[in-house]
Amino acid sequence: MDGLNPVKKSASKNPAQKKVSKSVGKSMPQKNSLLSNILAVVITAVIVGGAIYVWQDRSNDERLSEIERNAKNVRDGYDRSLKNLENENRKASEEVDKLLQEKEDLESKVKLVEGAVKKYENEELGITFSYPAILGNLIYEKKAGQAGEKFIARFDNNPSFVMAGVSEDYIDSENSTSTETNFEDFIRIDKNRDEYSYLVRYMGETVEYALEPLEVIDFSDGEALLVDKNSFLGEPGTAAIGIGENLGALISTDKEGFSGIAMLNSDFGRLSPESFKELLKSIEIK
Repeated sequence: MDGLNPVKKSASKNPAQKKVSKSVGKSMPQKNSLLSNILAVVITAVIVGGAIYVWQDRSNDERLSEIERNAKNVRDGYDRSLKNLENENRKASEEVDKLLQEKEDLESKVKLVEGAVKKYENEELGITFSYPAILGNLIYEKKAGQAGEKFIARFDNNPSFVMAGVSEDYIDSENSTSTETNFEDFIRIDKNRDEYSYLVRYMGETVEYALEPLEVIDFSDGEALLVDKNSFLGEPGTAAIGIGENLGALISTDKEGFSGIAMLNSDFGRLSPESFKELLKSIEIK
């Protein structure tokens, strides 16, 4: 007995313990796998969400930048258009101002020209008067008829104005058979108190017409009679006076040769009735 080694009995294993150990060993990996999966999902969601947020944020920034660029382009285009319009308006305004200034300068020059006067003097007729310088020079000439003489004068810038008269023995070689008395073939005015008579040469004879002037215009040494076609009162059957729709004036000078002057104004645009009257008022008989 003393020499025998005691035999050690191995403790018998409990089956329950074996099951527990096995189950614990099997369940731990499953739990770890589930946690890992959950964690992976969470991390993935965070990463994806962050990426989406970053993408969306970047996309929004790009859209905002594009909108800002477009707005800036529109604003720049508007500013350019506005500047161009302002430049055009300024140029147009400058052009208008320039034209207005030119108009004022021209009107001033016209007024100076219209206001300027010239003086006409004819020693043979013994008459002097002032007239608008714009009419030019009064060209005077005489011509012989079949008998006697006739004078006639016209402005070189207004040939519609005629100043004329005839001698008492004048016979017109060109219109001796005319059925109308030529207003220009004027001899003189006879006056008996306040009654006037118009003496004119017609077909080699002196014809007298009673006269009712439109107006009697006084000048320094006499008077001028303003007349139209209704001023002449001839006897029945006498020839009409060839004055038409124009305005005339008759002046007696009592000079030898030509004792009267007739003026006929046929263009009121160049010599208005008012200017015509001013001319008559300026007459001086010498």
